[in-house]
Amino acid sequence: MAKRPDLTEPPTASVAALAAQGGLGQWSGWTYVPYGGLRYRKWKDCRLYLYAGGVVISDTRAGFEITRGWADTRVLVYRRSLNGGLTHSCHTLIDPAGVGVSIGPGDRTFRGGDKQMHGITEALNGPPFLYPGDWGDYIQEGITKTQLPSVLARIERGESVRFGAYSVDRHGVTGRKRTAAWTEIAHYETDEARLHLNNARNRSVGDAANTYDITNLNVFLNVVQRLKRGLAQ
Repeated sequence: MAKRPDLTEPPTASVAALAAQGGLGQWSGWTYVPYGGLRYRKWKDCRLYLYAGGVVISDTRAGFEITRGWADTRVLVYRRSLNGGLTHSCHTLIDPAGVGVSIGPGDRTFRGGDKQMHGITEALNGPPFLYPGDWGDYIQEGITKTQLPSVLARIERGESVRFGAYSVDRHGVTGRKRTAAWTEIAHYETDEARLHLNNARNRSVGDAANTYDITNLNVFLNVVQRLKRGLAQ
């Protein structure tokens, strides 16, 4: 990411202590602030601190500071556009206890079925931080780099790994109703809202799913890309 002068505010003492306690390593040098203006003034003192091993979210409005580390965090990304402009880029970071905190512009409501699908026990609405494309990619990359090797190892051992709307094992990808075998999947198509698994004739196999219902989407896509080539057969 390109450095911006407004993103170099160092962590506070409490944030630094929390990051050290969570084993997040060094601060990356990037700190994100919320959108400005009257609409967002209640979040003006909130901050998002990026570390080598995760993030610290400081929400002074709600009165919490929490960490999310790459090794055990699940992320859901909800994006929406209107007339070519991005209106929602909400990233929900879920810890092992099922507490999800949503940050970024826009919001997302998790109802009973959503919470059950994603193992969410509590949903918090966090600040609308600027530049969600930058810090969102940083989060996805950190989680993918850290979790992908262990996810592949689990599948190779015969385990099933859940990604929200899908579960994956050595045999294929299972959705709500159907399973697509690895031998059937030639490629996938994804856009802002939907993901399709296609065969060599470009016909859909298995179930399509909303991208915002696929937990750790980047990890999932990497798994599909590797296993459709037969690496786990």
